[in-house]
Amino acid sequence: MKKMVNHVLALEAYTTLQQERNVHLIDVRTHSEQVEYGVPKPGGDNKPLITLSLTDESRSAINQAFLVGLQDGIKGMVQKTDKIFFICKSGQRSEIACNIAMECGYINAHNINSGFCGSHPNSWKASSLPWEYIAGN
Repeated sequence: MKKMVNHVLALEAYTTLQQERNVHLIDVRTHSEQVEYGVPKPGGDNKPLITLSLTDESRSAINQAFLVGLQDGIKGMVQKTDKIFFICKSGQRSEIACNIAMECGYINAHNINSGFCGSHPNSWKASSLPWEYIAGN
């Protein structure tokens, strides 16, 4: 039986990131989106944002590096039992990423269904949670 995705709002994810250990925030947007809209700040030096784009820059195909990243323990930072929050612009790609992660054995994956900066009134930015712009390369 396929496990259902657990959806959370940005504020709930941020609160959990502040209070618990072994919790990670993974931004699955493309690098160009991260440069254009900024990135969430999960909090503290020991809770860095992990960036692992689900799709290629055209957003038309799954990024093979995403699949490899999941298989490699997401840059060696995440255990399959750790709590993971996936975020994208609006919550749609992060739901796909969450499903793929669960298929790869990550048992505590969650989708931030309010997204980072989409039209949802409880998105990361609309909730006034910490974020910053990054330089484009």
